[in-house]
Amino acid sequence: MIHYQIKANNDPIRDKMAEIDDHVASCVYVKKNQSFLKKLFPDKDQREAAEHELRLSHTEFNFRERALEIARNAQLRAIEEMYNDYLVRGKIPIRRERSEFILEQKKMLENRLMQLVNEFENSLVAEYERAENISIPSLKNRKFDMLEKTIENYYELIDKLRDHFREILDQGVEYSS
Repeated sequence: MIHYQIKANNDPIRDKMAEIDDHVASCVYVKKNQSFLKKLFPDKDQREAAEHELRLSHTEFNFRERALEIARNAQLRAIEEMYNDYLVRGKIPIRRERSEFILEQKKMLENRLMQLVNEFENSLVAEYERAENISIPSLKNRKFDMLEKTIENYYELIDKLRDHFREILDQGVEYSS
């Protein structure tokens, strides 16, 4: 409240100003109380305005949320593309080197196997010639059966070694996330 100093003598103007000041102060107090009550118990127009503001806030929030989601997805796609490019560029030389290494090892294996097969066949020729010179028929037959079984086992082993080499090529490091 605004108070003026009132002199001992009664000045009607000052009295009226003091009365007006008191009235304004009481109006401000009433208005504050009314706005508090209106917040607790809003009228129809105030409720509609508040609902409209709430809908507008939801709309703006949803728009911003969607915009952020679009931006995040774009960033993720860009990062994914960058890493895919990096992987492709890194894989090409590695795969080329691996292919060259595998082909070289396969060639070395085949050459060594052919050399061993030739040595084996040469030793078998000598064994067959000795078996032919055996005079006892049952011993001779037994020797031929043994040589046949040796041949069969040897070539079976060669096939297993080749299959094992292929299995090694087919193996890889598995990563599960």
